[in-house]
Parts: sequence; structure tokens; C-alpha cells
Amino acid sequence: MPCTFNHEWREPDPDALDIVHTHHKLHQRIRVTMDQALEGNFVSYAQYRMLALLDHTPNMFLNEMARSLRVSRQASKGVLDRLDWAGLVERVEGYEQEQAKPYRVTDLGRHRLLRMHDLARTRFGPIDDRLEAHERRSLVELMLAADRALEPPRRPMWWLE
Repeated sequence: MPCTFNHEWREPDPDALDIVHTHHKLHQRIRVTMDQALEGNFVSYAQYRMLALLDHTPNMFLNEMARSLRVSRQASKGVLDRLDWAGLVERVEGYEQEQAKPYRVTDLGRHRLLRMHDLARTRFGPIDDRLEAHERRSLVELMLAADRALEPPRRPMWWLE
């Protein structure tokens, strides 16, 4: 059965909790849609995010990636191991400490990432079809305004590892 996104606002106006619930439902829908779009490349949404981050900021260390993606170091290590096994990332040589080498995207990883970007654009094409440019711009501006309105979260204990 296809996933539907039904949410009705409470009267009189939506409050902060409505924003949280709506964001959660939309985020889940995006994750599932991305996983479905990428399954032909044998890459998960989590792996795609890490690959895109490494492509944008090469030579990152494991701890930096975990912080940027807001996940635990252990989760990042598992995703990196799978990407490394697939030949999409590699450790940078020339560092003295074997355990503290940064990672970068391989040529194969970059090629596959471009294909994944195209798949994602195709899968999310209906957003372009159904929303006008000014509506998309407003949506992004509103999401950024909501982000700025929140206090930065305190760092969880695993963040300091």
C-alpha cells in the first residue's frame, strides 16, 4: 500500500508541536523515497549522505563526519566501512597514525554519486512540477527560519568521544 501523507491542522492555528509532527512525517517520507531511489545502486540514504558530505568536504576524519551528520561515531564507522568495502571511499595515505587517517571519495564513488544525484532529482521531480519557484523558495526560507528560531541542542555524551 503506498504511503500517504495526511495531516490535518488543529484549530485555530498550527503550533510548534504541529511543526514537529509534520517535519517528522515529511522527513520519514523523504528517507523512504531516497532509499527506494538509491536501491538500484545498492546504497542506502545514510551512505548517500556520507558520500555527498565527503565529496563536498574531502579528507574528513571519522569524528568530523559523525558530528556533521549528527550521528554517533559508531554509526559513521559502520557506514564508512560499507562504502570502503564497495570501493566508493578510501583512506588518505601519508598520515603517521594508522587509526587517524581521513577519508575521501574515490573516482568510482564520485561517478556513482553523480548517478545518485540524478536519481534523486528524478524521484523528487514532482516537487518541481507541483510547486512554483517562489513556493519552493518560501518553503526553504521558512525551514531555515524555524531552524534559526531553535536554540542549538546540547551535545549528547557520544558527541565528545
